[in-house]
Amino acid sequence: YLFSVGIKVLSVDDDCGARAIFRYHLESCGYQVAEACNRIEVLEYLQKQTCTLVMTDYDMPGCNGFELVSIIKNSWSQLPVLLISSHLSEEQEQWAEGLGVDAVLCKSIEPSELLRIIDKAIQKPGFRQAS
Repeated sequence: YLFSVGIKVLSVDDDCGARAIFRYHLESCGYQVAEACNRIEVLEYLQKQTCTLVMTDYDMPGCNGFELVSIIKNSWSQLPVLLISSHLSEEQEQWAEGLGVDAVLCKSIEPSELLRIIDKAIQKPGFRQAS
């Protein structure tokens, strides 16, 4: 992927198997990948490190994806966020878009489609890497 050089994705999921699958696909295309399994790890990471995009699961214990997106967008408003779920209603997808989610994805997304969506999210006008 043309835009993968220097791009760091923060992959957030309480399921280590899901994180491993996304890591494999992203790293095989040249993306750097950091991982977090809950809200606390995400916030600690974002306060100390930089990333280009956050990709978070919706259904996690202690903090669902909507809550996490709200927290991220409150402090890092320009940071692209992808929300991943195996089941979201149309109403929930609209709610996610209202929170500033760049895309809502199904967990079973094809790797090529995921990479296309990441490239699109980081090419949006006004995009700045979090620092």
